[in-house]
Amino acid sequence: MKANIKELAGRSGEYVVGLRRYFHENPEASLKEYGTSRRIKQELEAMDIPFVSVGECGIIATLDSGKPGKTLLIRSDMDALPIVEDPENLAGKRSCISGTKGTAHLCGHDGHMAIALGAAKVLKEVIGKMSGRILFCFEQAEENGEGIETMLKALEDYQIDYCWAIHLYAGLESGKVSLQAGPRMASVAGYTIKLVGKGGHGSRPDLCINPAGCIVDIISLIPGMMKARLNPANPVVFSVGQIQVGSKGNIIASDGFFSGTLRYFDYDAGVKAMEIMCSVTEEVAKIHGCEVVYERKIVTNSAVINDPEVSRIAENCVKETMGEEYIVTSEPWYATESFGRYQQRYPGVLALVGIKNPKVGSGEEHHNSKFDIDEAVLAPSVEMTAQVALDILQ
Repeated sequence: MKANIKELAGRSGEYVVGLRRYFHENPEASLKEYGTSRRIKQELEAMDIPFVSVGECGIIATLDSGKPGKTLLIRSDMDALPIVEDPENLAGKRSCISGTKGTAHLCGHDGHMAIALGAAKVLKEVIGKMSGRILFCFEQAEENGEGIETMLKALEDYQIDYCWAIHLYAGLESGKVSLQAGPRMASVAGYTIKLVGKGGHGSRPDLCINPAGCIVDIISLIPGMMKARLNPANPVVFSVGQIQVGSKGNIIASDGFFSGTLRYFDYDAGVKAMEIMCSVTEEVAKIHGCEVVYERKIVTNSAVINDPEVSRIAENCVKETMGEEYIVTSEPWYATESFGRYQQRYPGVLALVGIKNPKVGSGEEHHNSKFDIDEAVLAPSVEMTAQVALDILQ
């Protein structure tokens, strides 16, 4: 069986690269993945794998052996990012480029969909030799978190035992894979905090209440207070991505805001960090005489935590079929992934598959205009997914 999977996956190379390039050239933003959804459904129909729609663009496909057994969920995301893609990667001209203005697959979701469909094609060929069933879930709007609730609600109609996903990862050398148990990707809390003061002319700051100075003081104090009040065993990363106050140097604005994220693995630590940030904000605002308005304040519980037993099965499978040299360990990645929400219901693993290859120009950070993947990892990822799926079901 394993030799058969290797052969089938090897033959899938042209198929998965073609799919990846199609998705890359035709990217669609979150909640607008209509063409992407149509193409996935066309591929599933060609394989004679039944599916149902979830929301406007999401999909659940079922590959059922007809024999009693476990159920494995294999999940892929679908959406692209609202970023203009650079026509060149780190080595030069890209193999393919976005054909949609201002939207591009700069995180790897194009590859994730191609791998999932490639694995479905391979597993369909050996369905007579397997037991149980596999659900292929294509989740829309993963990037902005607006597709996960609809998908989880739809999955309540299924009895699921395990889950699996791949994330192509620029932090690892091409072909290497991290399957280790424990924390892998972080939860995120988002905030946008507005400070309202009193505007006026820069020549008379004494007649104004300047929100700019208030914001500067708040941002400078938060890291120290978090360090003093949070358990260092459960770290939280505080970042500010946007500050906006006024439009002219000689005018004091009446209001301004700052916006950013907190990243953490322990949910309670994330909640406490948000409380600290808000406490600092309110106390400093009181000193300055500013009013605080929370325009956005969300604390999520979605950290990706790989299950020890499923991780053990996956590592043993990869060592046996592909070679022990493919397995590496890696530090937790503080980016965020909705797959952690699946793992809260079903034990599973998110595999981080390396795509850093200077020869082809891949390795730039995710969500960056020069981000690209190494297409050579696609077929091996199909093999790994299919092999691990069979081992988990057994």
